[in-house]
Amino acid sequence: MWITGLILIYFMWIMTTLPLDFGLWGRKKLVMVSLPESCGKLSSSPTLQDLSMSDKVVTEVPISKKENWKLGSATIGERSRLVKEMALPTERPKLICQEPHFTYSDIGTTAAGVTFVDSTGASVATVGSVHANFDGLSRNDRLRYDSPKLGPVILSASATNGDAWELAARVTTELENIGKIAAAIGYVDSQDRSTPEFDQIGASISWLHDTGVNLTLVYGVRDPDGGIEAENYYAKLGYKRGKHAVSVEWGQTDDLAAAGDEANSYGAGYVFNVYKGIELYAGYRLYELDRSSGLSIEDINILMAGTRVKFW
Repeated sequence: MWITGLILIYFMWIMTTLPLDFGLWGRKKLVMVSLPESCGKLSSSPTLQDLSMSDKVVTEVPISKKENWKLGSATIGERSRLVKEMALPTERPKLICQEPHFTYSDIGTTAAGVTFVDSTGASVATVGSVHANFDGLSRNDRLRYDSPKLGPVILSASATNGDAWELAARVTTELENIGKIAAAIGYVDSQDRSTPEFDQIGASISWLHDTGVNLTLVYGVRDPDGGIEAENYYAKLGYKRGKHAVSVEWGQTDDLAAAGDEANSYGAGYVFNVYKGIELYAGYRLYELDRSSGLSIEDINILMAGTRVKFW
């Protein structure tokens, strides 16, 4: 009986952490979608400590409950995103869920399965296949080490299945009269986890001024064995005042799905923080794809609106 009770308590705890989000998206029609619990990891009011990028997932098991100031900490888990977009507390509207955001550098996440079509209606490519922010290897069985803070810097290393490995350095600081700054850079060697194998570098920096003005810049490059190097660029400008937050963004990924591809995205978002843990949001994103063949490809428009309620 007590085992059943524990299971029930655990299930109720899981349910209270689920963000209740919904949205509308599509190219020529609007479709209702639901979002998985795995979207959110940061708290509703993230602090600079939240920027450590240690992945708070159920399957991650800390080897030591306390971080040793000399040795750092190690974890075993399934997620290995060492370098993501460095976020500051009011850096941009927290749309859809804490991670990824609607206005977030991983542009393809919002509509990854939506397909570009040509003038005849034939499928060309999905949004997810032409856009990427070249982050870490994401969901994996892996062993990861995070160093203690070396001043404002934390170093990380991750070894994953398939003999892949990752390195990252992250820094968070606050400068007088300038504001808060968070930055990260990481390297990935995919080894046997992908075909073809690739080397990848990703970096991001975010700045938050006391006025609420904020800026994020992201760059990534992937070099596959025997293939063409792909690059990603992303920029976002935001502003927050009181309970209101807005942001505009632009992103471009080149040569990812095919040589000569240029995939662009333009977006805007708004969030109204009704009360602690309750947010209303709306966002729009335009996807464009140009191919060197000169094929006429239709744009994709995404519109999302809804509410996010966090119980825990």
